[in-house]
Amino acid sequence: MTPPAPVKVAPLPRPYRDFLTPSLHRRFTSAALIGLAACWLISVSMASPALFWSWFPLGPAGIRAAFLFISSLSIFVLRVAQLHFGPRSTISTFESLWNYALSKNTVLTCFWYTLSAFLFAELYIFSTAKDANLAWIDPGRSYERPRLNERPVLLRSQFLFLALAQSAIHLYKDYDLILLPQTPSKISPIMQLKDEFKNIAAHTAKLVSLTCLFGPFFYFAVWRNLAWALAFKIGQTLFFLPKSTRPAGITNPVALIGRFVWAATLLVALWELSNRAFTIYTAQEPVKKDKPLTADSKDPNGSLIAGLRAKKEIPKTMAFWELAMITQKFEDRRKNLFGELDRKGGSTWTQIANLCMVEIQSVSQRIQDSQGAVIPTPEQAPQPLKTLPRISSQPVREDAIFRPSPPPSTGLQAFENTVGMVARSYGQSHGATNPVSPRAQRLLEYGTDRILSKEQQEQFGRANMVNNANGLIASIIRTPFGMPFRQVFARRINAVVFGVPYSTSTIIINAVKAICGLAVASLKEDNLGQVQKDISTIVRTLIITTQQIQLFVAKLPPHWTDVDFNGDRQVPEVEALLQVLKDGLHEIVVTFGEYAGNLGLSRTEIALAKELAGRGPEMEIIR
Repeated sequence: MTPPAPVKVAPLPRPYRDFLTPSLHRRFTSAALIGLAACWLISVSMASPALFWSWFPLGPAGIRAAFLFISSLSIFVLRVAQLHFGPRSTISTFESLWNYALSKNTVLTCFWYTLSAFLFAELYIFSTAKDANLAWIDPGRSYERPRLNERPVLLRSQFLFLALAQSAIHLYKDYDLILLPQTPSKISPIMQLKDEFKNIAAHTAKLVSLTCLFGPFFYFAVWRNLAWALAFKIGQTLFFLPKSTRPAGITNPVALIGRFVWAATLLVALWELSNRAFTIYTAQEPVKKDKPLTADSKDPNGSLIAGLRAKKEIPKTMAFWELAMITQKFEDRRKNLFGELDRKGGSTWTQIANLCMVEIQSVSQRIQDSQGAVIPTPEQAPQPLKTLPRISSQPVREDAIFRPSPPPSTGLQAFENTVGMVARSYGQSHGATNPVSPRAQRLLEYGTDRILSKEQQEQFGRANMVNNANGLIASIIRTPFGMPFRQVFARRINAVVFGVPYSTSTIIINAVKAICGLAVASLKEDNLGQVQKDISTIVRTLIITTQQIQLFVAKLPPHWTDVDFNGDRQVPEVEALLQVLKDGLHEIVVTFGEYAGNLGLSRTEIALAKELAGRGPEMEIIR
């Protein structure tokens, strides 16, 4: 009997990371070469005057540049480790501090900048002439004993302060964020970097000036004894030093500060150049040789779908960006998306459409979760929404301090509830309905009547105490000290619409662009007619999402801590998403408006889509 032929199993497509990782490596290398060139220029500036060896790359200048490159490479390693494409989406500055102050990212940022500054400072000190007096030992006069030199101690401390200040700026401005352009840039990375030179110079001047101004003050007021003791311990292991551990004093401080200004300027400029070069090159389009990144795969669409399904932010963001690019720029590849039917899990179009819809519908789901609203499904015919049920917020209220709150679910909520818990602890015991016994209550009332008048009793009443407490906290919130605790309207909106802890705005926008572009192109390119059955679902999803966002932004009351809220409800990130949704509705309605009845769309839905998208001249003919 002839054995049955083995069933052929289609090979799995190569993972998206197999194409993304080499692309990121190429971008890393391009940015690193910029840093290496800058290190060579800095090395030339450190060289002793010489006609040839001061610049020749294969001589001392090249060796110094190689060691300096470690300082630049430290910044690239930091950026790769903490790369993300979505802005931080916390509801207040205090929440950001709470989440990131002692996080692993903060520690790593301080570590890598400190290491970079340390290596740079040591190489600079090693390269200086002897008359700079930066050696560990100060021989002094002929009749004096050698002693530890405080000049390099101060100089190294200044570099440490510089590294910590740059770390704080790096974290505050979120240097690790890569904002992907919505429209492709026609300017080369080198020209983009050239345009950044003014910003690099301005940042360098500010940071070096502030470090020179406040660094010596902090050194002599706080840091001097500790730095001297540490340097003395190290010096004792290398040299014979007297037992005295008192600082020796700074000689010629003006020249020392001048040297620090020059060296610090070079270092900060190198940091900023490395950071900006990495950002510019990483934000380049996911293409290789003017083709989509996955074009070299044996199953390009399968690899792309794998990227769209990725759990990690980086491959998922780049995959949706590539899909949006294919929709807009690569006609042959776009046509291929409609033609693949035999794929595990459904046709290529079905899988891509489902993945895009999930990202778009996640906006409505987050609004629903935050508001308790009932969101209609895309299968239901959407109607114009007037109100959202159970809109909840935290406006100004009379009992903001003393009302019992539910058990906190996070450490931040526990901290915010501390004030109320402490206040209650003075007057209540846990679980008691009336913590004061009846006899004690009568004694308190008798003493109160004897000592205080009715007006004075009213002044000390519970309501007035609450009002006074609320008034005090409100006045503190209005000061600069209360600014970190303000829950600004725009931040609250972004956190709900785009998610936390990092915004998914780039993914959502590219998902909308991709599915709308494919839907419009399908009228001419979908020869198999598989897209038309999904047009009604796409239109309804866009309508529902647009309505929910608009109503959420219009109805959400400002938080009671948002003391600067002036009624402006325009949130730029949300407006950008709404514009993309409206543009997508506009294109689909213009393309399929005359076929609405055959596609399962009612006149009401078409009218609602036209109203949301805007009534241009080309939409007047669609009845």
